[in-house]
Amino acid sequence: MFRICSFIFKLIILSSTFITPVFSKSLSCPDLSVLDRPHLDFVKDFAAENNGVSDQSDALQRAFICSSKLGRRLYLPAGSYRLKSTVFIEDKMHISGDGASTALLIESPIGLAIRDGDFANDVTVKNLTFRYQRRDSSPNDVALKLRSHSRSIFENLRFFGFNNQIIAELAPNYQGRPAQNIAFNTYSKWYIHRCRIGVIYEGLGQQDAIGPISVVSNNTWYDITFRSVKENAILAKSWVDTEKWYNLFAQASQDNAIIINLNPAPKWKQVDRFHFYSPVLVYASDIKRSAKQITGIYLGKGVNRVFMWGIVSDKKWPSPIYVDKGARSYHLVFGHKGLGHYVGPGVISKGLEINK
Repeated sequence: MFRICSFIFKLIILSSTFITPVFSKSLSCPDLSVLDRPHLDFVKDFAAENNGVSDQSDALQRAFICSSKLGRRLYLPAGSYRLKSTVFIEDKMHISGDGASTALLIESPIGLAIRDGDFANDVTVKNLTFRYQRRDSSPNDVALKLRSHSRSIFENLRFFGFNNQIIAELAPNYQGRPAQNIAFNTYSKWYIHRCRIGVIYEGLGQQDAIGPISVVSNNTWYDITFRSVKENAILAKSWVDTEKWYNLFAQASQDNAIIINLNPAPKWKQVDRFHFYSPVLVYASDIKRSAKQITGIYLGKGVNRVFMWGIVSDKKWPSPIYVDKGARSYHLVFGHKGLGHYVGPGVISKGLEINK
């Protein structure tokens, strides 16, 4: 009997080491009445270590929950914070670091994420550097997996080491009626050193003929730099409506790259009212081989309306813009060698290739 009890006890202890802790929203947070500052400090208030050695995933998750619960900004002092597990973004949380001096060392398939089924409003993530350091890397690993959220700000973020990975995936949840969208957010001042895909629009389109639409809409992107893109800087695979991009710089690093790839999946998925505002710079300047297969902009069959102003592409690109015959790109205006052009269905303009 003693042996059986001892065995069960050891089994419980052993199994507990493999259980990922789930933090309750009721966990104890720092007492605001004794704080001598208006914000939470990740190191001082949560005993976090910023030497880049030990795993800080649990501590950061607790800090995110407390930022949301207390309505206080969470400050991450300069240093390196190793994350071996995904840390989930909480509703109404606000975090900021010291920019290039505050680094999150990502060792998990997903860095920061919004939980499947959750909806986050009024989130702020600012002044952070993401460094990918996972040994068992996968091309589907992603720095930011952003499920449904709105009225949030992701500003002054830097990404390094994601050479064959994805930087940001926008994938709305579909949780019955009404759908949960990604809308009215601002993403600004991002610097991406290397990536396979920069920003990918994923998720569901319209569910059925009378069903709700899970959609990405009315978001603003500005001052976004992509260096050495392997496949796509921007890839829209699902329903996207009224996105605005300002001051975009993207540079291809492989022959099969498509800088702006608006090619949604089949039925019930489309791209509508996608805006690009000057300056929009797309380059293939670091390609040493033939650049014949590189496309600056590809408009697929599911594209409805795309507005492009001030597109400038490298002069050695044979086809900076490619319009599929199924695309309805009625308002494609861009600059080519200082000249403006209007492109519609069946209209061929200098520097363009339109597949009829």
